[in-house]
Amino acid sequence: MTIKSNAMRTIWYLSKKVSAACYMYVLAAFFLLMQTGFNLYQTIEGIREFPIILVLFYAIFSSILIDFIVRKRTRYGLKLLLYGIAGFAFFLPYGFNIFTIIAGIIGCFLAFIYYSGVIIATYSRPFTYLFAILLPIVLTITFTVDFTQKKSWSETYADDSYTASFGYFNGKQEIPVHLDKGQVLYITIHINNKNGGGYGWHFLDDNKSYAQVDIINDNQYILTAHQTGTYKIIVTGDRLKGSMHVSWGFHSDHDV
Repeated sequence: MTIKSNAMRTIWYLSKKVSAACYMYVLAAFFLLMQTGFNLYQTIEGIREFPIILVLFYAIFSSILIDFIVRKRTRYGLKLLLYGIAGFAFFLPYGFNIFTIIAGIIGCFLAFIYYSGVIIATYSRPFTYLFAILLPIVLTITFTVDFTQKKSWSETYADDSYTASFGYFNGKQEIPVHLDKGQVLYITIHINNKNGGGYGWHFLDDNKSYAQVDIINDNQYILTAHQTGTYKIIVTGDRLKGSMHVSWGFHSDHDV
């Protein structure tokens, strides 16, 4: 019975830490959502670019360490100070400059949010159940959804090009190209921007990692395949109206 009760206390203790981490994550994601003008695509992509799993594990580990250092639950002031230090210290491995100082201040703020989540979870079981169990499931499902929005979309595929016109484009358009190892691909991208919306592009390899390219000019690139697989040209739009034309050719016929 003692072993079982100790196991339950440990599970409940860790559940509070996880719920606080998810609480911090949700508030940070909501802030990012507001910063993007409630653009779901940009928000989700921004979160994907950030090492969120590392941050959550760091927050939970730091919280457990602080509990070990400060045994008395009621010493809120000392714990708050230690949480702030932990939040700032997360960015120190990236160097000490104005950017890491600003990031460290943001880290302190997020650490305070995390600590407030720990306090709430200590006195509220529904809060813990919501953020430790239900929310991770919802977030996992959310990350599988592509929030790209397209209106009045018309596209044409050819062997060596892709063309699309649209009344509204917010998100991404993937253009796959199969390459054998060692093949050299010449890529040209033209965007017709009719409303001043934002746009950009990048390239992914078969492992969904960013592929390195050589830049010829503002809209022409050279991509060398370091392994055989399907590479992707990713064109992104931010509330864009207009059209795009992407063409490509190999080293032997690189007149693109």
